[in-house]
Amino acid sequence: MASDLDKRFAQNISLPPYENLVEVELLDPHPNTRGWFYILITEPEPANKMKSSTRYVHYDSTHDLIETDTNTIGFSSKNPFLADRLQWFLGDDKGFSEDVIDTMKIRHEGKLFHFLPFERTHGDYSSKLVAVKEGPVRIIRRTANKIRIVLGVGSPAVYIDQIIYRNTFVMDIIVDVPFRIGAVFPDLTAVPTIEAWSGQTHP
Repeated sequence: MASDLDKRFAQNISLPPYENLVEVELLDPHPNTRGWFYILITEPEPANKMKSSTRYVHYDSTHDLIETDTNTIGFSSKNPFLADRLQWFLGDDKGFSEDVIDTMKIRHEGKLFHFLPFERTHGDYSSKLVAVKEGPVRIIRRTANKIRIVLGVGSPAVYIDQIIYRNTFVMDIIVDVPFRIGAVFPDLTAVPTIEAWSGQTHP
């Protein structure tokens, strides 16, 4: 991660006797800071593959909860694509804050067949958790979802992937339909929002 970048090796430092040592410099133009890391290729490959023991994210499958050193985030059992718990780490002497999420919502708007106004919310979803991929840097949760369209007819599968890093949360929405979605739902939008409890402690 970017926080793992370090200073550049001094030019006169004695490096290990490997020819395949590559120096990589990263520049952040705002606020004009630099950091370095090094790639080492060895022949033959070491038995332990020199993997780091550092983990930035931890997944609790019993409670569908993800914890990092900066926050914890949990998800709804009814609609598992929605986060319903978020706590900030306040420091070693204070631990984690109280839950700051009041509710998470998602709203879809557009026009069905170009002329019928279409609006659906999280209450129109049926949802289930179908896969979790856990690694030391990020955790990916996939939920399979359907949205009520009209007269009891549901949408094709809507896959929502939550990608959680140490201090970043990304939500991708993947719609698998056998037709061009713009022909049926022109100008369709999906807007997720999180409402927080007022007065809660947060960074």
